[in-house]
Amino acid sequence: MIFTINDKSNYFDDNVLESPIERFFLEEIVKYLEIGTEIEPQREYKTKIGNFRVDFLIRKGNIEYVIELDGKAYHNQQNDIWRDSFLLGESKVKTIIRIKGKDVTHNLNECIYFLSQMFPATFSERGKINLSTLLESENKKAIDENLEENIFKCVDKFYLPKIVIEDDERKSFPSIEINCRTQKDFKYWRKYYDFAISNGIFSVEELNKKYFRK
Repeated sequence: MIFTINDKSNYFDDNVLESPIERFFLEEIVKYLEIGTEIEPQREYKTKIGNFRVDFLIRKGNIEYVIELDGKAYHNQQNDIWRDSFLLGESKVKTIIRIKGKDVTHNLNECIYFLSQMFPATFSERGKINLSTLLESENKKAIDENLEENIFKCVDKFYLPKIVIEDDERKSFPSIEINCRTQKDFKYWRKYYDFAISNGIFSVEELNKKYFRK
């Protein structure tokens, strides 16, 4: 099911979502997206190693990116490597952004701000301004500096100078880990795709045994 951001109501059917963090993420990000931006939860793709559903496909014009929310109960890191490599290798998607479940729970504003800076055309001007005001200035600066220096071409973990504590309980984590894979920066996924193709192995289970046996 695809729904498009409009200037009236951005109601969505949460029956298509598979986890609480997906629902939480979607409820928040729709507040900041630009009118006309399309969101498709649980988009399915067919590849040589199987059919895969991504958490969210976000698209506006010729800009599109996949968001995967990596909760421990739903994701296996080795399996995700093959999944991402074939989605990119077969040109099913252009960009895959993986965000840790703990960051969705504890640092969601920072995560959405990061996305707004990576894909500004999919966010409204008002949304980008509102997001920047929600962050602690030190944390915003840390994200901006990391974006400028790295552009998140690989797994990257950066630390936030300011954490939130309420009633002696920590409400936010001091770091965020984001994984960004794109078709253009193939050195981060191509070796896995080439290994599978050259060996003629199209089972994720078998690929894990052969590639990670060391």
